[in-house]
Amino acid sequence: MGEKKRKMTRIEKFKGKHPYCCLCGGKRQTETIEHAPPKVIFWDKLRLQGMEVPACKRCNNGTGAEDQLAAFFAIMQSPSFYGSSNNEKMLDYFTKLMAGCKNNVPGFSTLFTDSGNVLLESKGIIQTHNKLTFKPELFTKHLKKWAAKQALAH
Repeated sequence: MGEKKRKMTRIEKFKGKHPYCCLCGGKRQTETIEHAPPKVIFWDKLRLQGMEVPACKRCNNGTGAEDQLAAFFAIMQSPSFYGSSNNEKMLDYFTKLMAGCKNNVPGFSTLFTDSGNVLLESKGIIQTHNKLTFKPELFTKHLKKWAAKQALAH
């Protein structure tokens, strides 16, 4: 059986057990599986099973940039990020996350600074040339929708 067919069978079984979207209050039929929290937030995408919820396409789509930003902050706070034997692989992953945030999250480059010139990457590590100033309003602006979706899912 091919990968696509196996995936469809898994979704069809899931839809049979959970026919309505839990994110919009059961107003729409389940079309997809929402991973809450998303796979991207876990290093090497290793996550616990059973953290999936039924979702319609409208509710499941639209938070990819927020998923990347949440993953960026989660991995940046992880003690394993700063002393892992897999540091090169982890830095590569973090560098990809940072690039995704720069491309997809409006204002990401100014999230830590007033000037917008301070956030630089070198092997995935954030370096600054000036005093670091964190802008919490950008953080909350981007993660409110994400946090609400996670809370509904759980």
